[in-house]
Amino acid sequence: MKTRISLSFLALAGLILVVGLACGTTTNTPTIAPPPLSTQVILPTIAPTKIPTDTLPEPTLGPADFFTENFTQDPGSNWSLVLRGPGQDHADKLTTSFINGRMRFEIGANDIYAYYFYTPYSYSDVRLDLEVENIGVNSQNIGLVCRSNGDEWYEFSVGSDGLWYLYAHKKNGDYDTLAMAGAATLKQGHATNDYAMSCVGDKIHMFVNGTELPYSPFKPLNYYFTDGEVGFNISSLEATPVIADIDWFKVSQP
Repeated sequence: MKTRISLSFLALAGLILVVGLACGTTTNTPTIAPPPLSTQVILPTIAPTKIPTDTLPEPTLGPADFFTENFTQDPGSNWSLVLRGPGQDHADKLTTSFINGRMRFEIGANDIYAYYFYTPYSYSDVRLDLEVENIGVNSQNIGLVCRSNGDEWYEFSVGSDGLWYLYAHKKNGDYDTLAMAGAATLKQGHATNDYAMSCVGDKIHMFVNGTELPYSPFKPLNYYFTDGEVGFNISSLEATPVIADIDWFKVSQP
């Protein structure tokens, strides 16, 4: 009797063969290397933006409150020329010019009082200094003005004869003499002199060539002008031509 191999055994053997083939077969999957890491990041170069200087607005400066005016040229609309005195109707006899870094006043008629006011500011306590060279006749007054408010102001005036006056100029145009004396330090004739005046509180100080004058400081009793514009004065008297060169005018804190 021949031995018969059962179907179950054959099926089991086939399964074992398939599994063995599967285990013996190796699939080689290629390895992909990652990209190398960079140690430096390079950014694009951006050129700085330049603003054309000709398109920038120019800074604007207003008028100064404390300053020294050297009169190398016409200072312009911040100043006002005002005439007083019996000869004020002869405005054609007064000329102003700017020569060699100075302001020149030339007056060809008697009794013309020429005032040059600085108008942008109103001052209470202030000091004024003025340097003037006389190159005309020895007959004129040089003055400084503080607290000018319309037609009222204090005026320190020095004559070519060496006498000085402190005036209160009134609304009606009159000059009230508050004090007067001699200025021993004044240089007469064709000479250069420095004049100074300070208005502080209710007192007025007056100087010629650095020396404080007799009766200074002076306290006005019947007038108290509180504030106003400042300026200076060149006046003709009884002889002409009056020719005065203003070297500089200084406005400072007292």
